[in-house]
Amino acid sequence: MEKPSSQEEDEKFKAKRKLIQAIQKDASLTQQEKAKKIQMVMSGKLLEITSTSEKEVKEKARTDIKVDENTLDKTITYNDPGKTFLGCKHYRVGAKIMADCCHQLFTCRLCHDEVISDHKIDRYATKMMMCMHCQLVQPISQKCSNTGCNQTLARYYCDVCKFHDDSPNKDIYHCPDCGLCRIGKGIGIDFYHCNKCNMCLGIGLKDKHKCIENNMKSDCPICHTDLFTSRNSVMLMKCGHPIHANCLNDYTRNGESTCPICSKSIVDMRMQWRLNDRIIQIQPMPVEFANSTADILCSDCDAKNKVTYHFVGLKCPGCGSYNTKVLATHGFPTGDVTINVNEVNNESLMNIIHEVEAEFGLNTANAEESEEDEGEEGDNGEELQIHVEQPPSDSNQNSTGK
Repeated sequence: MEKPSSQEEDEKFKAKRKLIQAIQKDASLTQQEKAKKIQMVMSGKLLEITSTSEKEVKEKARTDIKVDENTLDKTITYNDPGKTFLGCKHYRVGAKIMADCCHQLFTCRLCHDEVISDHKIDRYATKMMMCMHCQLVQPISQKCSNTGCNQTLARYYCDVCKFHDDSPNKDIYHCPDCGLCRIGKGIGIDFYHCNKCNMCLGIGLKDKHKCIENNMKSDCPICHTDLFTSRNSVMLMKCGHPIHANCLNDYTRNGESTCPICSKSIVDMRMQWRLNDRIIQIQPMPVEFANSTADILCSDCDAKNKVTYHFVGLKCPGCGSYNTKVLATHGFPTGDVTINVNEVNNESLMNIIHEVEAEFGLNTANAEESEEDEGEEGDNGEELQIHVEQPPSDSNQNSTGK
């Protein structure tokens, strides 16, 4: 039998040395396990090892941590100031979850993220909880495993999201495509999941809304917080873009009428546009602008046109919208020009307003009273022509259902 060369022996020695060094650096092994593996390498029984990635090492080290219950915050917390219901300001719940990342107790994932600044909780990784009725730390579930307690900790529990909610009169379901729990009776009942938009929508919008790829994987255009995991109600504007319902109400109360993302009209502006038509009819431009025109882009139908210039507004000849942008102007007077503008008197203007309101079926006789009574009812989705409310992630304290 041919003996191995000195070079082959040297390579085997280097390989064994490399294996031993890898074993010594493996933080996932105890000293006893390391000694056993090194002995196997020296005897030739272990010729290679599967390298453990840094992430795997950290994961094993994290899961092997033994929690000292004396260091846990087992304070009982409440959902209401009167301390009638267990929970926190976010949810009613009879348990505290143990964050798998830092092995501390928090009433919910939102409580964790409000207190801990250097990382976010992984809701799906939660394994343990503490029953707030008997303070036993145990595997997470809907009921306490202590036979002497046996309390149901929440009316709703999702073993995927590791989420409890004991609020009464609230329907919650888990959407497997969203990977989250949302408010509603369930998929196929009052909501469905649009795969293109990647969001749950009211079932009445099926095949009736404008699909936008991964629509909900975005931030609210007003408050710039994540929409997909938001607990606040989200709505679709006429253009199809999502926005928080409360942000939209504030936005439109300030007189805004176009989408902050695409600039398309999001409220019914037909009456205002009709009013513009009538004012332009009785208010001709000064003679100096008789031949003035403008190149415009319509934000609503995306058409480009050349129109006669008027300071009241530039109307799209295609869709009738005044939601247009000036691209260029032509035939404007140059030099020092004195322009005389014939103003429309107040009486004529009020007559036009009343005529247009009557044309749209408004009760002009009670117009002043309506303005004084303006409140929450004037901010509803019907007036804004917004389609549907998107259920927020997890749960909303003010939602009602079953």
